[in-house]
Amino acid sequence: GVAGFSGDGGPATAAKLGAVFQIAVGRDGSLYLADDGTRIRKVNPQGIITTVAGGSPTPALRIDGVPATTSFLANAHGVAVDDRGDVYVSTARDVRVVTPDGMIGPAGGALQCHLADAQRPVSAATVCGPEGLALAGSTMYYADRQAKRVRAFDFAPPPMALQGPATVWAQPAAAVPLDGVASWVNVVNDGSPFAGQRAPSYFVSQFFGFVEGGAKGAISLGHGPGGKFAALQAQGADGAKREVGVPFDWRADHFYLPLVYEVAPGVLGGWVYDNTAARWTLIGGLAIPVEWGKLMPTSITAVIWYGPTAEQCFEYPRLDVLFAPALGLAGGQTSTATAVTTGVNPGPCPATTSIANGGWVRYEVGTTNLP
Repeated sequence: GVAGFSGDGGPATAAKLGAVFQIAVGRDGSLYLADDGTRIRKVNPQGIITTVAGGSPTPALRIDGVPATTSFLANAHGVAVDDRGDVYVSTARDVRVVTPDGMIGPAGGALQCHLADAQRPVSAATVCGPEGLALAGSTMYYADRQAKRVRAFDFAPPPMALQGPATVWAQPAAAVPLDGVASWVNVVNDGSPFAGQRAPSYFVSQFFGFVEGGAKGAISLGHGPGGKFAALQAQGADGAKREVGVPFDWRADHFYLPLVYEVAPGVLGGWVYDNTAARWTLIGGLAIPVEWGKLMPTSITAVIWYGPTAEQCFEYPRLDVLFAPALGLAGGQTSTATAVTTGVNPGPCPATTSIANGGWVRYEVGTTNLP
C-alpha cells in the first residue's frame, strides 16, 4: 500500500500505515501495531483500526496521567499486551503503559534491569533504552539495540485505579437537567516533589453524568511528570472516549473555575477561569451524541492519585486542594449544590477529605513525610 496515516474508525485494509516496527496480539484477538514510531494502533476482531496512543506532534505533550491519544511518542518501536488489556510501549527512553481506560503513564515503578554483569534498580524513565518488547507473566523482555543484548526486567502491572477522596454534590432542584457544571478550586500547594520524591500524577477533577444512556465525563486540572495541564473528557456507555486537553500551568494559591457547558446540542465546551489573573483559558470542545442529553444535576469532585507504585506512597509529594460546593447552570440560572456524601476510596496512599468552614471541602493526598 501507500505509506502514510489514515483510516481510523474504518476497515484496517483501507488504512494507511507507516513503518510497522512490531505487532502484538491481545487476549481478545485484537492486533496492536507500533506504527511509524509515533503511534500505537489497534485492529479489533471486526477489522476496524483505531489509534490507542500517540499522534501528538508536540513533545511538550509527553505527559503522564492523560488520555494516551493526546500524548507524544518518539521511537515507539515496541508494543506488548497483557491479559488485563494494558498496552506496553517502548519509546526512546522508557517503557510506558496505556491502561484499559485509555490513560498513559510510566510502566511499573522500581523496575529491575537485569544486566549481564550486574543487577541494578532503575526507574521507568531510565530503563536501558528499550526497543522491541515481549511479555511473559510479570517479566518484560526487550531488545537493547545499542548494547546488542536482550534484557529483561520484572515488574508488577501498575495499579491505576482511582485512589483518593471524593465528594458527591446534588443540586437543590434534583429533577432539572443542567446546561453546565463548575466548581471553584483552590490548590493550597502545587504538589512539586522534594528531593528523593517522584514527580506527581494527580487529577483535580469534577465528574459529571448525562441524563441519557449512562454517559459520563470529567473536567480536570492535572499534574504529571510531563507538566501541568487541563483536560475535558466524555465517555459513552460503549466505552468510546472523547477527549481534549491543553498545557495549563495552574499554580498554588490561585482560584480556578473549571467550567463544562453545552454550547449547542451535541457540542460540549470546556474552559478554566483563573480568578487571580482574571483570565479564561479554552480547553476545547467535544462533539458528543445529541442523544446523551443534558448534564445530570449530581456531580462528584475528587482528587485522584495515579501512582505507579502504590505501595511506596512516601515517594510522592503531598497535594492539598480546596473545592467549593459545585455550581449547576440551567436556563441561565445558577444553583449551588449541597454535599450528599464524602468519603475516601480504599488505597494505600494517605487520602482524606473534610468539610471546612463555608462549605469548602478539603482534600489531602500523597505523603505526609514532607521536609
